[in-house]
Amino acid sequence: DYYSFIMGDDIICSGLSFPEETLRWSNAEMAFFRLQTNLKTEKVCVHIRCIPFVNKKRLTQNVKIMCNGCPIEEMSFNEYRIQTISATVPNNNMGSLDFVFEFDNPASPKELGLSEDDRKIALGFIDAIISEK
Repeated sequence: DYYSFIMGDDIICSGLSFPEETLRWSNAEMAFFRLQTNLKTEKVCVHIRCIPFVNKKRLTQNVKIMCNGCPIEEMSFNEYRIQTISATVPNNNMGSLDFVFEFDNPASPKELGLSEDDRKIALGFIDAIISEK
């Protein structure tokens, strides 16, 4: 299953800002999104491509990730480039994968003196692929 955060693809979400040309930024200290899948296995593999909002003024972005209520991973990003979060996650909702991303230091480009954009951003989500384990 393939999902684009730009096109929407019926993604239920909160804590994400409007879609831009190539990605969709988080816009809060927490982001939630639900991905629907037809896979019926107990566990599935998920690959989420994203770009962390890090630069000389914001050196790291720490993220806690949960899926269907289970802790999946804690990550620390320190490069502004496309990166892939890969994990095997429980498919205990059998068809619905509920992701929660918690950010410890979202920042606005405005407060960092980069632009007039005052959204508190942490990760830019591009797309996701779900496959059988």
